[in-house]
Amino acid sequence: GDHFAPLLLALVPLYWLWPHTGALLIAQAIALALTALPAYFLVREKHPRLALPVLTALLLHPKLLEIALSEFHEITLAMPLVAWALYGLVTRHPLSQRQRVSFALLLILALLAKEDIAVTVASVGVYWFFTKKLQLVGRGMCALYFKASGL
Repeated sequence: GDHFAPLLLALVPLYWLWPHTGALLIAQAIALALTALPAYFLVREKHPRLALPVLTALLLHPKLLEIALSEFHEITLAMPLVAWALYGLVTRHPLSQRQRVSFALLLILALLAKEDIAVTVASVGVYWFFTKKLQLVGRGMCALYFKASGL
C-alpha cells in the first residue's frame, strides 16, 4: 500500500552513498538503538544500578532484533523521535517555551515517518492537555492527529 512517509527523504544521502537495501536496514537498526537510550536515561535517574541491564535487555530483545534485521519498516524512523519527546516530557518540569517547541518539533518530525504515528501524537497531546496544563499545545497535537489522519 501507499503510505505518506516524507521522512524517508532523509535516507536519500545514505542510499546515494551505498545503493543497497543493507543501507536501509542499518539506518533502521540505528533508529531502534536510539530508541532505547531514553529508557536507559530514565531508569538511570531512578535506579542507576539497573540502567545497564535494562538497556541490554531492550537492545537484545528477540523481537527488536527481528524487526531490525528482517525487513525495512519506515515507522521505525519515528520511534526515536517519539521516545526522546516522551523522555523530555517525563523528566523536565516545568517546561520552558524552548522545550515545548523542541518536543512539538520531534513529534511533527515523527508524523513525517508514517501516518500511523498520528494516534501517538494525539495521545501525547492528551497527556500534555491534562497533566502539564498546556491546553494550547495539547489541542495542537490533537489537531495534528486529525489533519494527518484525514478525519
